[in-house]
Amino acid sequence: MYIQFLRIQEEVTEDAVIADENKKMCATIHKDSDAEKGMVIESPFYHIELNQNGQIASLYDKEYNCQVLAEGARGNVLQMF
Repeated sequence: MYIQFLRIQEEVTEDAVIADENKKMCATIHKDSDAEKGMVIESPFYHIELNQNGQIASLYDKEYNCQVLAEGARGNVLQMF
């Protein structure tokens, strides 16, 4: 996933569309001008902000109108013990 994100991050210079196999739009993705954020993915259901390391910095659920991650928490962080 992280390698995929880096590839997408390098390729996306303007707004891009992520589509399903039927070519229906599923989400848009664009680079964010804020230095803390790397990219924003917008779908009909979620607003996702990725930081420059590819971690989910914000995950907003549009259906329930709430922030899923606790403030300051990061999503998709792999930890090994």
